[in-house]
Amino acid sequence: KIANANIHPIVVSTLVTLLYAITTPIAWMFMKFDHKLNVVGVSTALIGGSFICAASIAYFYSLQKGDAGQVTALTSLYPALTMLLSVMFLGETLSTKKVIGILLACASFYFLSKR
Repeated sequence: KIANANIHPIVVSTLVTLLYAITTPIAWMFMKFDHKLNVVGVSTALIGGSFICAASIAYFYSLQKGDAGQVTALTSLYPALTMLLSVMFLGETLSTKKVIGILLACASFYFLSKR
């Protein structure tokens, strides 16, 4: 909220991205993992990254315009959407507990969005 009050949200998002660009090579040097690439992995990573980029810009714009507590609470509900998308696209199953959790998340979204 403080950064967005002083600089444009796209600049804030760019600075966050630059921080990733600086820290990622450090992680590559110190972490042991398989560095192999393939078309499916790279393409889905780029598609996912584009959604992350758009979400980051939307988040910083929202922080600039809205209440920080409300914006953060609403954006922290993304796991409910992730669960629904995993059922639709990955064939995962929903337990009763997960359905109740999604319904509670939707209810909290409704109440938090009310002014």
